[in-house]
Amino acid sequence: MKKSSKLLLAFLPALIICCEKASTSTPTKEVTPTEQEAQLISLISPDEGASIAISGSESYEFKWQSIDGVTMYKLNFSLKSDMSDPKSVAALRNPLSITGSSLDSYIADLGVESQGTATIYWSVSPWSSEVKYENEVRSFTVTRMEDAPETLENADPITVKVAIIYEDPVYYNKQDASDSRNGKRIHEIRGWHDPHEQSEQYAKSFEKISHGVIDIDVVMEIESEQMFCYHTNSSTSKQKNYVTVDTLINYYFDEDMNGSYIDYDYVGMMQYYKLDSLVDAGAITEIWVYNHPTCHMNESRLIGPGAFYCNSGGIQPPTATNTKNMVCVMFCNYERTVDLALHSFGHRFESMMRPIYGEEDAFNNYDDKPHLSDLTMFELFCGRLSNFGEKYDKGRGHLGICHFPFNGESDYDYENKTYGESYCDEWDNYPNIPMKNARRMNCEEWADREGYQMGYMKWWLGHMPHFKGLNPDPADMHLNNWWHYLFAYQEALIYEQELRQFYSY
Repeated sequence: MKKSSKLLLAFLPALIICCEKASTSTPTKEVTPTEQEAQLISLISPDEGASIAISGSESYEFKWQSIDGVTMYKLNFSLKSDMSDPKSVAALRNPLSITGSSLDSYIADLGVESQGTATIYWSVSPWSSEVKYENEVRSFTVTRMEDAPETLENADPITVKVAIIYEDPVYYNKQDASDSRNGKRIHEIRGWHDPHEQSEQYAKSFEKISHGVIDIDVVMEIESEQMFCYHTNSSTSKQKNYVTVDTLINYYFDEDMNGSYIDYDYVGMMQYYKLDSLVDAGAITEIWVYNHPTCHMNESRLIGPGAFYCNSGGIQPPTATNTKNMVCVMFCNYERTVDLALHSFGHRFESMMRPIYGEEDAFNNYDDKPHLSDLTMFELFCGRLSNFGEKYDKGRGHLGICHFPFNGESDYDYENKTYGESYCDEWDNYPNIPMKNARRMNCEEWADREGYQMGYMKWWLGHMPHFKGLNPDPADMHLNNWWHYLFAYQEALIYEQELRQFYSY
């Protein structure tokens, strides 16, 4: 993320580490941290000094002595005997079997060149950093595979020029100068989150989960003292009766604020700050509005010519401002946490990919697709155990959808510990999805210190195709970088048509 304003800081892209996880059958029991501190994680295999010549057709086993009460570990690799700067792989199974291609990628991440030979040090530690432990370090000599599998090249970064509107005005009680709320913003008075901190986290999340193909550039930030939610029962088409900060603070839970008498004036907001002109000039390509929870904004909304349903109805001219370009306006609720903002973006993803693949609600209902070969790539991506795994491939799925993880059984079922097999790893080689390499997993696959929902959103969106080129399948012929559609829809359609000229069938 970068911010063009002199008040804003740039962020370095986060390092993406490949992980391989599986299930465990290790019995567990409750133990105290003191008991855990006294235990040594002894390594069993491979032997000290073992020599490994990586082959793509082989699997390599790593085994250690389990600690009672610990079910999730990290397998750490390093070029240094003190295990500094390690690359860590999550492990739910002991022993952990790693495919040759995966091991090769881990060794490559350490800086060992193709066909190169190096001494690798390895150890095992509990997944939780709060658990203290002692561990053994072993080494093995490894030679990377001669014919390393072809790795797809990430798409060129797309710069997203974001304007952020903070509808978080300062309150002053004109009748009582001693009011402790004076001089404070809405989020401070209500005890909600700082929207500035949230916008930075939100932007950084996109750059990480998109594997660097999305470059967020915040070109404008506006501290809006004007709010654009209005009372529909006392407004006219020409004059909106906007809610005031006094009304919002003093009568926040009144029926008028929570009921059907409030709407949000998207067009008025854009015209007030001349965002429509900036969109047409290419100065901004995305708008984020941080607002209070009863402003009645939609999670995402497309505005401009060609605007279609994007988790809410599109606003087109002449109702919309007469922009030449379409823009997406995201509502970010500063009462809620960043995982909910990513959740809103997840619905944007689902909505904007539907017209690309000519679907209505097919990713949620496969009744009209009798054969596996009938499914589009988007339908495969969204496949879950409860639909895809029942009809086409028993006990297996792919990624899932915003509300349902691949093993989910109900809305928001992000902590479902039911195991199933997922083809998620194959999406790292899109568009080659042979459906031969499913891996057993459950919600621990996306466990995150910020919560299961945050972890799932990162995991799910992080598997979205993000590569160069076009899917050459005549039944597809769409970009290998789906992020392009989400942040520059009209531009992506043009680029798709340009690439199609290089394919003839």
